[in-house]
Order: sequence, then C-alpha cells, then structure tokens
Amino acid sequence: MIRSRSRPLIRKGLAVSLARSVKPELKLGICGEHGGDPASIAFCHSQGLTYVSCSPFRVPLTRLAAAQAAIKASGHSLTQDK
Repeated sequence: MIRSRSRPLIRKGLAVSLARSVKPELKLGICGEHGGDPASIAFCHSQGLTYVSCSPFRVPLTRLAAAQAAIKASGHSLTQDK
C-alpha cells in the first residue's frame, strides 16, 4: 500500500477505492477546510465521495464547485454555447 504523509488526498482516494470494493453503497465524505476547497471538491467527486462538509460561509462556493465538478464529469462544457 502506498503511504504518503505529504499527500493525504491520495491516501483518501485509495481508501475510497478499497472501501467501495467491499461495500459499494458505503457513504463517504470529508469535512473541514478541504470540504470547502473547490480543487478538493473536484477531486472528491472524481473519487466518488458521497458528501463534503464545510463551514457555513463556504456553502455557496462549495455548492457551485460541486455543480461544476458534476458538469465536467458528465462531459458537458461549463461555457455557454451561442
């Protein structure tokens, strides 16, 4: 198993994969400052995490980042076509 103290999100990704191989419906998420960071939200979405939790003042940005991650994952563009 790969261990890395300097890259905790990589460890999280491995843990998600291992957990889902045993119990696919398992609900997993993160909380704290990483939960409100747009880059972390995109990573969490790509790893199949169920939720992110953040402080109240970060909720609007977090919801926007989650929607953008879902749109990107679906293959659609974030820009408006005219």
